[in-house]
Amino acid sequence: MDVEGAELELLESWLRKGSLRNVRQLGVEVHSAHERLQRYFTVVRGLYREGFVHFGFNPFLAGYPAGRILPGAQHVFDLYFVRRKLPCDD
Repeated sequence: MDVEGAELELLESWLRKGSLRNVRQLGVEVHSAHERLQRYFTVVRGLYREGFVHFGFNPFLAGYPAGRILPGAQHVFDLYFVRRKLPCDD
């Protein structure tokens, strides 16, 4: 899922509405989470409560000299989640 900065708000809405009920895998490109840490961790906890587990992380550090984060740069990373059992599998 790549929605250019609206991912946390969208995931919060989906979690609240139960829209992820039939989703087994989820990949999210997260933008500027460092500016919204509380919301980021709230969403991740919500995914864990829904039975998702985190299985992958991909930081985008290309173009950052010696791995330093530049002021004003877009901080982006991918997160990958999966769950073994869907609620409808019961």
